[in-house]
Amino acid sequence: MKKTLAVVVVIMFALALLAGCGGGGSSSPALTGKYMLVSMVDGDGNDWLEFFKMMSAMADEGDEFDLDSMYIEFTSGDKFVMAMGEDESGEGTYTVDGNNITLSVDGDEISGTIDGNKITVKDEEDGESITMVYEKK
Repeated sequence: MKKTLAVVVVIMFALALLAGCGGGGSSSPALTGKYMLVSMVDGDGNDWLEFFKMMSAMADEGDEFDLDSMYIEFTSGDKFVMAMGEDESGEGTYTVDGNNITLSVDGDEISGTIDGNKITVKDEEDGESITMVYEKK
């Protein structure tokens, strides 16, 4: 039950993240590699990544939540794969304009910023917000 709740929350935020609106931009040099989720905080200051760590620690053996399965991996050209758990992922394209990035999956876009080896995306929907920070490992 605890793992199911955690997975439902991750899926909800992943869908909200991919449903957000973003701006376009011209493509800049390609990003490469895997950026791991290092922070996921909602508008009320709740740290969901810490919640998932706690739930995983309390889970029965084999039911742990794999935090390494939450990432964005930039592949060839302007393509990426975003994973939000072992069973939830999506492929898309991205554009970079200066330090701004726009991720597009199936016509939905979300915008963020690039700061060195970190990418931050924030989504707001129905009065709720979530900010996710990914760091290149």
